[in-house]
Amino acid sequence: MQFSTRRRVVYFRVTDEEYESLERACVADGAHSVSEFTRASVLRSIDGSLGGASARQILQRIEGALRSVHEDVKAMHTTMDLLLR
Repeated sequence: MQFSTRRRVVYFRVTDEEYESLERACVADGAHSVSEFTRASVLRSIDGSLGGASARQILQRIEGALRSVHEDVKAMHTTMDLLLR
């Protein structure tokens, strides 16, 4: 496995609240530092490791699937009500 030297620096400012959120996410993810977590998150969002979809797109797919399941359950409930009359 070949390692590349990281020579470029990317930085941006965040509010105190945003930084605290990053710290919590870092701990939850098991990353060793906020920098490691942030680097991995940004690179993951652009390199297609989420199947070419961003986290937002994946959440939208999940929400759509849940809506579909919800509609199916409502239809089953209606059918059960009719059968039990």
